Amino acid sequence: MTENKQFKKYNITSGNHNKTINYFNQPTGEYEQAKIAKYFPKTKLSSEIFWFFIIQKISCIFVQMKIIPTTLIICILTCMLMSQNATSQSASGNGQGSAVNNSGNFTELLLEYDSLSLVDPEGAIARLLLLDSATSQPAEKIEICLRRAKYHIDRCEKDIALKSILTGENLCIEFKIPAGHSALLCQKALYYRAVDEYDSANICLDNALQLAKETNNAKGYAEVLNLKGLLLWDQDAYAPALENLFQALQIFVTTADFLCLTDCYNNIGNVYYYDEKLDKASEYFEKAMSSAKKIGYKKGIAECLNNKANVNVEEEKTDEALSNFQESIGISNAFSFRLALEESSIGMGDIFAGNEMTDSAIYWYSFCLDIARSIGDRYYQATANNKLGLVFQGEDQSGKAINYFLRAFELGNEIEVPELIGDAASGLSEAYSSLKQFEKAYQYYVIFKETSDEIQNSEGMNMIAEMEKNMALEEHRRIAAFEKQQEEIKNEAERKKQRMLRNAFIIGFLMVLVILALLYRGYKQKKKSNILLQQQNAEIFAQKKEISEAKDLVDDKNRKIMDSIRYAQKIQQAILPTEEELNSLLPDNFVLYRPKDIVSGDFYWIEEVKDGVLFSAIDCTGHGVPGAVMSMMGYNLLQKAVVEIGLTKPSEILNCMSGEIIKTFRRGGESDIKDGMDIEVCHLNKDTLVLQYAAIHNPMYIARKGEVLQFKPDIVSIGEPFTEEFQSYENQEIQLESGDVVYIFSDGYVDQFGGPKRKRLLSRRFRDIIAEVYLLPMEEQKQIMSQRFAGWIGEEEQIDDVLVFGVRV
Repeated sequence: MTENKQFKKYNITSGNHNKTINYFNQPTGEYEQAKIAKYFPKTKLSSEIFWFFIIQKISCIFVQMKIIPTTLIICILTCMLMSQNATSQSASGNGQGSAVNNSGNFTELLLEYDSLSLVDPEGAIARLLLLDSATSQPAEKIEICLRRAKYHIDRCEKDIALKSILTGENLCIEFKIPAGHSALLCQKALYYRAVDEYDSANICLDNALQLAKETNNAKGYAEVLNLKGLLLWDQDAYAPALENLFQALQIFVTTADFLCLTDCYNNIGNVYYYDEKLDKASEYFEKAMSSAKKIGYKKGIAECLNNKANVNVEEEKTDEALSNFQESIGISNAFSFRLALEESSIGMGDIFAGNEMTDSAIYWYSFCLDIARSIGDRYYQATANNKLGLVFQGEDQSGKAINYFLRAFELGNEIEVPELIGDAASGLSEAYSSLKQFEKAYQYYVIFKETSDEIQNSEGMNMIAEMEKNMALEEHRRIAAFEKQQEEIKNEAERKKQRMLRNAFIIGFLMVLVILALLYRGYKQKKKSNILLQQQNAEIFAQKKEISEAKDLVDDKNRKIMDSIRYAQKIQQAILPTEEELNSLLPDNFVLYRPKDIVSGDFYWIEEVKDGVLFSAIDCTGHGVPGAVMSMMGYNLLQKAVVEIGLTKPSEILNCMSGEIIKTFRRGGESDIKDGMDIEVCHLNKDTLVLQYAAIHNPMYIARKGEVLQFKPDIVSIGEPFTEEFQSYENQEIQLESGDVVYIFSDGYVDQFGGPKRKRLLSRRFRDIIAEVYLLPMEEQKQIMSQRFAGWIGEEEQIDDVLVFGVRV
């Protein structure tokens, strides 16, 4: 049965994503009100918010234990407490200070927020906003700003995140709190990374590193090293990135900080992944997943799943990749991790596009485009537009493709990413070319070529820039030395003037003598060289004449050989059945015949016999002239077995042919000729629809009711002497049904190299094509198979003759 995979089961709905995005698109004040109103719709900002959280937590425990009356009592007490607090707060005015004035209580609330943020970030941030409104202590405000910045950076809300960072920084500077300042500088570096300002990000990290050293903050020091490794990875500096990441990892392992461990393991895995060390990448992604699950770190789990899926794609484990992407999308959609959603949706689209599932690919690329637009991520917008352009171009919808490529081209120019510009320009060139707008196609091809050269030469340009810098410094030193030397020369100018005149006269006289000697020596050498040159010219002329005569002889021989091969082609074509013969004996058929060279080692054969029709596909070992010679022998042996001897049973025909080949090649004893032929012979009774089949090496496929049935051949080559274990080729008998399509073929189609990774097409993909087209008219099947073969081979060279013979009964 065919192994054609149906991917419909992986069509994942996006869920209620738009609802979450609406919160993010509101102004800052409305955003905070929306968060609080969502999770605490009837709660006022109480001065005893700590007790509210404690009572709420106890209430949740009683609900889980199904103690309903106790829960009602606690809710009533909560309302009374809040009412009393509101009254006392109104009576006491605004002079009470911070509502959360106990450092122990505040620390417990922060720990509660940190735990809740791992599994319910939306609810956690709502609590943090309430806590923010209930405190006025600088240290507490800084901790809140830090957590708010992390929350918004994780969701690509860059402007809101920057506002929290700057607020916290001002408090750190004003009240001299270096530990908090170091952590906020790390978040500021992540903000600059998000807006592609790497120089500013590195400055922030250098300042954070200095603060961490001054305060002996080991965890803060490790966090800075982790982020430095992340930035170096972004810039493809893999070795220094790993150096920083492993230093950070040692500290995180010592402190058992599983949150930081998860991010650090993920970063190390990503460096190894992009360095094409998949085994090491998988190892660290598994470690990251283990750390994230220990603390229920949802964002870390989603990122780990995406990373594992990317490795699965490289290892061609499509089912595992789709499963991991699907699970990541479910988590990211629930908690609004939109960066993870972008990567997951692009990955899903790539898998479906690679399996020619256009609708699913368009869905996921469009889903990614919507997310990227919502967060202003121009890189992923350009990527998704390029992907959509490629899909529509593949569907011959060049107009739609051009719209997407133009948008990608515009975005790539805005963010100055040569890879995005080059991909868009390449797509536009191809799309305009298909619309025969060759002037525009050429314009974009020039841009594509320029960006490709720019990418390839970027490393070389950096080296040249460094060399120019060093040369400028060297030139500066040389100028300084020259000026000093000129000052010394000036002091001795008068004394040296007389000496220079004397020396000049002596040197001039000597130079005249040297020049005269050189001229005389040159004259003698030139005379000698002219004699030698004349001798060499005579030899070259003689050699040139010999080469010309040899070339003419070779050209004459080549012309005669090609004339012979073309005549052999005519002879070979004469033995092939005509289209009229095929249609008269098998009315519903097609033959895909594509020789590698002028003459072929593959041929097809048909003959009417008294009880039906015999037809066959023969693949003679080799191609070109040797294959053609073997094909003529195969044709003669078939004719002798069927026409002269009168055999109609496929296995008997193969037995007869094998014996004749042994006689032919072994008349003088052992033969050095190893060539043979792979052959499929079918006998069809058109009245009973009984098909007899015997074959060597190549199987036969029958397409029936959505399945592709395979019938195995014998593996004993034709021309091998029979043994006690093997006395005859197997004759298989199959009862066909009306509408069945029989396919016999040579191995040239399935063995062809090509595709995106230059691999063999293989029987699995060939069966998938048959399952897709077998219900179509036979001529249309032939066209599709030919197109798929041409698309697979691409720029590669055809490695063998191709023959596919299809018959519908």
